[in-house]
Amino acid sequence: FFLVRMPVQYIIGEWEFRDLNIEITPPVLIPRPETEQLVDIVSSEMLKKKYSKILEIGCGSGVISLSLLKAFPWLNIVAIDKSKEACELTQRNAMKNKILTNLKVIQCRIATDNYRYLFKEKFDVIVSNPPYVPSKRLTELQPEIVL
Repeated sequence: FFLVRMPVQYIIGEWEFRDLNIEITPPVLIPRPETEQLVDIVSSEMLKKKYSKILEIGCGSGVISLSLLKAFPWLNIVAIDKSKEACELTQRNAMKNKILTNLKVIQCRIATDNYRYLFKEKFDVIVSNPPYVPSKRLTELQPEIVL
């Protein structure tokens, strides 16, 4: 039995992200080091001004929202993703890390679903770390990068 070109995070099924232990399962993308840098940037802004409401677009495994809630428990975060698997994984990771309040996870495609109420709400910060490999290039890449 060989696991050829499969990322170690998928093989072991979990990974450390900052001070969180998160479950990692395909097809949800694995958080990258740049994701931690994004959390650092948002966190430094939080220290300058006490924001209270954040929208995360494309929550994936939930690491951005969960890291921010762990550091700033007064936040209210709405995390959305088009993927049912991603939304379920975010919720499991929230429970696993005992982050049980102030997080609302919604499955939707922001551009096409009828989620106008999101636009009626006011958010202090909108954060997103979407996949950034163009779809056209996916066939050119090594399989583990596509994951």
